[in-house]
Amino acid sequence: MGGLFLFLFPLIALFFAYQLEIFHYYTEHKSIPYWEFFPTMLSYWYLWILFFFLIWLISQRYSPEKKKWLLILLVHIPLSLIIPLGHLALTFAFLKIFGFKENFPVFMANWYMFDVVVYWLATVFVYLALYYRLYRTKELAAAKMETQLAAAQLMVLKGQVHPHFLFNTLNSIMVLMHEDIRAAEKMITHLSDFLRYTLENTGQHEVLLWQEVQFIKRYLDIEKVRFRDRLAVRMDIDAQTLSARVPSLILQPLVENSIRHGIVSFSRNGEIVIVSKREGDHLVLQVEDNGPGFTRQPDGQFKRGIGLSNIEARLQKLYGKKYRFEVGNAPGGGALVKIVIPFIKSEPQEKEALNIA
Repeated sequence: MGGLFLFLFPLIALFFAYQLEIFHYYTEHKSIPYWEFFPTMLSYWYLWILFFFLIWLISQRYSPEKKKWLLILLVHIPLSLIIPLGHLALTFAFLKIFGFKENFPVFMANWYMFDVVVYWLATVFVYLALYYRLYRTKELAAAKMETQLAAAQLMVLKGQVHPHFLFNTLNSIMVLMHEDIRAAEKMITHLSDFLRYTLENTGQHEVLLWQEVQFIKRYLDIEKVRFRDRLAVRMDIDAQTLSARVPSLILQPLVENSIRHGIVSFSRNGEIVIVSKREGDHLVLQVEDNGPGFTRQPDGQFKRGIGLSNIEARLQKLYGKKYRFEVGNAPGGGALVKIVIPFIKSEPQEKEALNIA
C-alpha cells in the first residue's frame, strides 16, 4: 500500500498545484506557475502517509468484523477533528524549514476543512480495504472447509470399498487352512501385499492408471486363489493410457461386483474383461463379465447397489459434470460398466509401469 501512495501522491500533488495556479489567476489575477505550488502540495500529501498509517491501526482496532458502528463513529468523529490539526501543524513546520511565508492561522483556515474531508475519505478507504480482506478471509476459509469436507466424503466413500472383500477373504483363508495350507499361505501373502498397497495410497484421490492396474492385479491374485479355475481375467489395457490419472480404487469395486454377481451366485466359470482406451480427450475404463447382467427396474433403469452408487458419487466429487458413468448389459450378455473421464496425463515414475500384462 505504501508503494501505491508513493506513486499516486505526486500525481495528486500535481493536480492540486494546477488547481492553485488557476485559483490565483481568477481570484487574485496573479499568474503563479504551478511548479511553485508543487513542493508544498507534495509535502502536504506525503506527510499524510504517517496519518494514514495511524488511521489504519485505529480502524483495525475497531474493525468492521465487530460491527459496533456506534463505537466506531464515537472513535472517529473526535479523531477527524484532532488528526487534521496534527497533520497541518506538522506540514506547516516542515514547509517553514524551506521558507514558507504564509502564517499558521491563515494556513489552518485554508486547509483545515479540506483535511477533515481527507480524513473521512481515508477512513472510508481503510474500512473498504478491511471489509475486502475480511471477505477474502471468509471466502478462503469456506473454500478450505469445502475442500476438507469433499476430501472427508471421498475418504468415507473409499472406506466403504473393502469390508465385503476383507470378510470374504478372511473367511476363505479359514476354509483353506483346513483344506489347503499352501493356498491359505499364498492368499495371506497376497492379502498382505494388497493391504500394504492400499495403505501406501491412503489419502490419494487420484493415481496413475498403471498403479490402479497393479492394485487390481493384487486383488485378483487373492480372488484367483479363492476361485481357482472358475475365474478368468483378461486385461486389454492401451499402453498410452497407463500414464493417465484415474480415481484411486475405482476399478476394484467394479471387478468385485462382477465376481459377486457373475461368479459367486452361479456354478459356471466366470470371465472378466478389463479395458482402458483413449477416445479423444477422454479416458474410457470398462469392466465386463459373462454373468447374468444387471436387472432392470420398473422405471427401465438398471439396478445399482451401494458399491456402484459410491463410485458415481466419487466421480461427481472429483469431476463435477465432466464424466459419464454407464451401467448396462453387454450385447452378448453379462454386466457392462463404463466410466468416461477427462484424459489427464502424467509421466510414469517407475519401471513397473512398463510391465502391465
